[in-house]
Amino acid sequence: MTSKPPERPPDGRAGSTQTTLLSSRDIARILNCPMTTAYDKIREMPHLKLGRLIRVRQEDFANYLEAHEIKRPPVSPEKSRALSALYEARRMARHGKA
Repeated sequence: MTSKPPERPPDGRAGSTQTTLLSSRDIARILNCPMTTAYDKIREMPHLKLGRLIRVRQEDFANYLEAHEIKRPPVSPEKSRALSALYEARRMARHGKA
């Protein structure tokens, strides 16, 4: 009895059952940007070129977004109150109330 090697999914990745591919139009829609910007961003991430078609694996796109996420440190309650007071003072000054 001969053993067959485990079957691999069509994308060749072990453990993956299905890969979702995003088009440049999908990327532009998700980012809410023009197609030219979407193409520029696609060049910065892993992508597939299938003839004239450009596709990005959904997981690669998610990784790209995560890598470009700006994480801001939490604001202390004291600073939050001080900023609120400052914004309120500016609002009052704009509307001529003192």
